[in-house]
Amino acid sequence: MESEPVQKFRILKSNNLFSTFRVQRRRILLLGISSLVAFLFHCSSNLNELIRKGKNEDAKTKIRETEEWRTYNECDSPLVLASRSGNLELVRFFLENKVDPNQRETGCARESILTIEEKYISKEEFFTASHTPISQVQNLETAKILVQAGANVNLGGYRQNDPKGIGPAYYEPPLLHAVLNRKYDLAKFLIEKGASTRILNSVTGENEFEIWFTSVGIRNKTDRKFYESLKSKGLKKLETASGLLRNATRPEIFPKERTYIHIPTGAEFKTTPHFSEREEWIQTDLIRHPSQEKQFHSSEWIWKDTKQNVYEWILERRIGLKKRN
Repeated sequence: MESEPVQKFRILKSNNLFSTFRVQRRRILLLGISSLVAFLFHCSSNLNELIRKGKNEDAKTKIRETEEWRTYNECDSPLVLASRSGNLELVRFFLENKVDPNQRETGCARESILTIEEKYISKEEFFTASHTPISQVQNLETAKILVQAGANVNLGGYRQNDPKGIGPAYYEPPLLHAVLNRKYDLAKFLIEKGASTRILNSVTGENEFEIWFTSVGIRNKTDRKFYESLKSKGLKKLETASGLLRNATRPEIFPKERTYIHIPTGAEFKTTPHFSEREEWIQTDLIRHPSQEKQFHSSEWIWKDTKQNVYEWILERRIGLKKRN
């Protein structure tokens, strides 16, 4: 049987009151009763199995024997896996061996198994990509080590509810992961290091933290206290002039050629004359990095001329289209 907060959240999502953000992630994997299991295991599965089992010395030996593990294309990178499990010894070892603290995971189908008292309840399949070690950490000490090594506290991955990796993508930055898992000491640390609280819902433009805490996020005084602390810092939502929203989907609003920048890499690209990518951007919130041939969430991009975040630009058009209809 699902826990009461999970049941309430599912009811709210199916309710007409919450129909405007029906595509909100089913992210209630956060009560210490869920686990992620990757479908795909390739060349470095032996190393990852050693990490999963906590066999640190064997893992170190394998790492010293070859450099091939650095380039394996599999679901969980060794550093992300060590960070997720809170294995401080291996996290330090990887960083000492020059592993990028901001390395991105490849796209992968996954499943989440919900169990209560070791009894199987349900299974959920989905797709994730581009996660970083710090977007997966479970404790404060691991986060401190990663930040000291240069981890970007605003860099996360995305999730699609279709395990084939199609459909709308939902950004999952480190702070959101920490709050939904009620790791408030970790969340406070991330905020101190510059993590943004401006995380916007992909349908309504509302602040994700506001949605969470005003639906099922408050269970006790600790939850409420942290929510009040967040509100004091400002839980901003998307605010634009109504005229802009009404006109946002007019063809002339979309420039034929415009430079956009990937913030983490600094790479610049231009829209094509016909801007065929526009519809894909608006439908999925993903933007393909032409030189890396990977997709990243539009939150990681800005327009060069206005410095506006591309995700917010997309939201304006999505909400504008809804208002016109």
